[in-house]
Amino acid sequence: MTCMAIYHFGKPACPGNTQRTVIESIGANVPEPEYDLATVEGRQQALEDLGYYTGAMDGTWGPQSRGALIRFQDDRELVADGIWGPKTEAAINEAVRGL
Repeated sequence: MTCMAIYHFGKPACPGNTQRTVIESIGANVPEPEYDLATVEGRQQALEDLGYYTGAMDGTWGPQSRGALIRFQDDRELVADGIWGPKTEAAINEAVRGL
């Protein structure tokens, strides 16, 4: 017998569906961070929000940016070469969606 099959006074006895609806509606109202990963500043911001980049948002892809990217790649078991390629960008997009 499932939870939905049990009714008390015309209402389901299990609040699971109601709770799920409330939680999903709250989550729907939280704006997702948007990053312009075509720019260095957007890439630096994404890496900072993920906890990898600690430098200034200066728009320069220097040693700090590259080091942050290498640490991210290493943690995600990608080739840790510091190159922003399609696999790295896909992993960054997936990671920032989880924030």
